[in-house]
Amino acid sequence: MTDLPIEPQIDAERVSEDNRLDSWKEIAAFLKKDVRTVQRWEKVAGLPVRRYSQDKAGGVFAYKSEIDEWLRSQQGRPLPPGPAPGDEEDEDSTETDDDDNRGNGWTQAWRYAALVILVAVLAVVAYRWFARPAHKLKVMVRNLQTLSQGGADDAFSQGMTDELITDLGRANPEQLGVLARTTADLYSKKTISELRGLGVDYVIEGSVFRDRDEIRINTQLIDTRDGTQLSAKSYEGASKSVLDLQRTAADDIVVSLKLPLRTRPQPRQVIPPAYDAYVEGRFAWNQRGQYSVANSINKFKKAVDLDPNFAPAYAGLADAYALLASAQYGILPPVEGFAEAKQFAERSIALDPELAAPHASLGYIYLVFERNPESARKEFEKALQLDPNYTTAHQWYGQYYEVIGRLDDAVREIEKAHEREPASIPVNLAMAEVYYFKRDYDRAIGFALTTVRQENTSALGHFNLGRAYEMKGLHNQAIDEFKLARENAPNIATLVPLAYEYARAGDMTTSTDYLNQLVDLAERQHKYVPAIYFTVAYTGRNDKENALTWLAKANQERCDYIVFLSRDPMVDPLRGDPRFEAIANLHNP
Repeated sequence: MTDLPIEPQIDAERVSEDNRLDSWKEIAAFLKKDVRTVQRWEKVAGLPVRRYSQDKAGGVFAYKSEIDEWLRSQQGRPLPPGPAPGDEEDEDSTETDDDDNRGNGWTQAWRYAALVILVAVLAVVAYRWFARPAHKLKVMVRNLQTLSQGGADDAFSQGMTDELITDLGRANPEQLGVLARTTADLYSKKTISELRGLGVDYVIEGSVFRDRDEIRINTQLIDTRDGTQLSAKSYEGASKSVLDLQRTAADDIVVSLKLPLRTRPQPRQVIPPAYDAYVEGRFAWNQRGQYSVANSINKFKKAVDLDPNFAPAYAGLADAYALLASAQYGILPPVEGFAEAKQFAERSIALDPELAAPHASLGYIYLVFERNPESARKEFEKALQLDPNYTTAHQWYGQYYEVIGRLDDAVREIEKAHEREPASIPVNLAMAEVYYFKRDYDRAIGFALTTVRQENTSALGHFNLGRAYEMKGLHNQAIDEFKLARENAPNIATLVPLAYEYARAGDMTTSTDYLNQLVDLAERQHKYVPAIYFTVAYTGRNDKENALTWLAKANQERCDYIVFLSRDPMVDPLRGDPRFEAIANLHNP
């Protein structure tokens, strides 16, 4: 008998069939509420619900008349809402009748469907944030406009633009390709729709304002698909925190593009006058003229005098001294210039091992001066690990492949630099050179023409064009280009190709005139004239003995270009001679 349901003593009116509600579902329907709400009312507000037994699997029932009385007693009181998310359902809510079981089945089905939808939504969100796009997003930073005295194109605004580009490139190099400033300058007057046609996905515009010890950076991120502005932010702080402001601006742009951020070292504070001198030095170095590079040394030295721990300025000094000591410039003897460059590169790395530039500079010194390709490779790879978008590192790494004879790999590496900076004069020159070394003269001419069309005053552009014409037997065109090179850079280096080419064209008298100018500068004016210049001039004149004599002197000078001689068609007449092969191949692994 104890298994039978036991009900309390109630009167006849209550037990009538019309007055009884036999499940949570019926109670909820009577109150015009959902089941979980009426369960909560029972718990916290005393809704009169009865149970057949204390068995947890047992059912519930209630009387309409008691509920009506309860409702009257609640007048003027706010009834509690349904259960909060995460509250467990009343354990008595399990129904024994078929309708309630079907109801629970539908509830479970809807819950399952909702879970599936939630998972799908989360998957979409995860993809948007973390999945690699089908191609790198290409971003261009227009030159930041300066709102302080000096105009829109002064060294400070360009320096700030360069630093923002560098920060963006390092923030997510796998998914974000940032055009270098030289290319951005070329595209500066193009409309948003034109930039879209050039493959640019987003454009960043902005300004910088400096007032004594305070600085403000404004940025706008624009989608080239429709010209809409995705974000616009302003960053203000002390001038000594300029690197931190640039980092924050770069990070916010990457987040706005829904890309993850790469972990990077926290930027250090700077001494504002030292930073100013540094950006002025980079501005001068980027112009690549003999006098501007020499001027950059003065600026970089001023920066390190003001802040002896400012690593980027030492990297700038390394680049400047290496350039002036190269055969391309011929200003400093290699032993002097490259020794200084190495010292500054190592100092920069000691101060900031996470800075890419000095690793690339040290790699170049190992490659062309110390003739140690394996050490060079390690430094180039370290630089690109720290900053995969560092254009110069890709360019110099390509030259490493030139030196060891892997010219197809050289093309692929330099193309990485060209992809990021298609308008760069040095990169286009590097592309012309690698195809010249591959003896693909038509492609070499194509990249050299690109260079002189962008900058008709580029002496190196005309030189590369001239030597490619020479190898095709187009002597008149070659002479014209070498003359243009000299007109734009009337220095010692541009005498050499004319002495070479007039001899190749059969005009030995004019060739001798240019050769005598080299001799006069060296012997009477006591100017430094790299020995490799005489090697090239005498090779053009088919004077093999003098060419090899001067080659031995160039080797003693530690001339940087010697590592490329084994690839250069201009010295083909010397090939096969053991004296040439011993020098040209001594660096090969």
